[in-house]
Parts: sequence; structure tokens; C-alpha cells
Amino acid sequence: MYWLVDKRESEHRPLSIAAAADRIHWRNLLNFRHEYWYITGLCVTFYSVIFPFRSTFAIKYFQEVRGLTLEDASRMNSYVFMAAIVAMPAFGALADRFGRHALLMMLGSLPLSLVFPLVGYANVNLWIPTALLGLSFSLVPAVLWPAVAHYVSPEQRGTAYGLMGMLQNVGLTLANVLAGYLNDSNHASAAHPGGYAPMMWLFGLLGVMGFLFATLLKWHERSAQHSQ
Repeated sequence: MYWLVDKRESEHRPLSIAAAADRIHWRNLLNFRHEYWYITGLCVTFYSVIFPFRSTFAIKYFQEVRGLTLEDASRMNSYVFMAAIVAMPAFGALADRFGRHALLMMLGSLPLSLVFPLVGYANVNLWIPTALLGLSFSLVPAVLWPAVAHYVSPEQRGTAYGLMGMLQNVGLTLANVLAGYLNDSNHASAAHPGGYAPMMWLFGLLGVMGFLFATLLKWHERSAQHSQ
């Protein structure tokens, strides 16, 4: 269906515009602005926390450290994704209406840096860090992926998205392997719940790094505005 729509549109598109859009300058493919690399850094660190923790380790952690049953731990884990069903489109609409991509990414990545100290050391009700994680998972992706097109020229967008996706998956792989290694080497289990602490530090530090990348993006934008 998309191919049919695109074919129809291309028939009515002026040839000069089509030619300009199709022209590729290979030497410029990796010549991205600073903002793109900050967004990529946020993407890698953010997803290296969200998916390894929630998809691989969270349910076992909730069972062995917090004493939840398998059913309760699975249900608690699912609430993050359930929240995104409603909140992510709303945050996307907010970004479309008001812009402020860097500010929104800062606001979205900040809760992620608070989740793991709360889960690991504050002994608060799991609803609180789960709500923060749901907020972060709803806000950051809704703004991050569209923002790439805002900072990258049209002829570079395919490369930009492809490179960011590749680096994202490298981060996912390394984070999963490293977290698993930390758990194994520290004998993390129900009998030794303290062995999960290094993993929680890893995810907490990655969350802080994500917030720093978003802060650098905001700072760079502000500096560029002042210099104009």
C-alpha cells in the first residue's frame, strides 16, 4: 500500500526535487552535526537500560530480591509497556505541537537515572520506580526518533537512522552480556540478593549517561541560539 501511494506521489513530484533528493554525496554520509551524536548517545544508553533490564532481568530480580511471585513480577513488568500504549502517542503530539526536543529528552531521561537507586536502595513501593520507568519509556522514544530528522539533512537520514539502529543493538548486546556476567560473577540469587547490586549500578550509570547526553544536546542548542 505504501509503495502504491509513493508511486502516485512521485508521478506528481517535480523532477528537480526528485533529482535533488536522490543525489548522494558519499563523503558527507558520516558528516553529522553534534546534535545527532548526542541523540545517538542517548539512544544507545537509554535502550541499553530499558530492554536488558525489563526484558531479561527484571522479573527474576523482582522475585529473588523483592519476593514477588512470578505472576506478580510479570504483571509489574508489563505495566511499563502498558503505560506506553497511552502515553507515547500523547507525548509525540506534545513534541509536534511545542517542539523543544532537547528539553523533552532531558525530562524523559531524568526519571530513568532515578529508577535504579530507588529499586536497589530506597526500598520504596515498586509502583514508584515502575511509574518513573513508564514515563521515561513513553517520553524519550516519542521524541528521540523523530528528532533525528530535525537535525539531519534529507540525504543523510537513511544513513543516520541505520547507524543509530546499529549502535543501539551493539549497546543492547553488550549491556545484556555485561549484566549477566556481573550477576554470575557476584553469585546473584534469592540466597544472595546483594549479588544483584553491581548490575543495578551498571543500569543506574547508563541512565545517568543518557541524561548527560540529553543535557549536552540542550546545552549545544542553547549555545547555538546565543551565537546567532
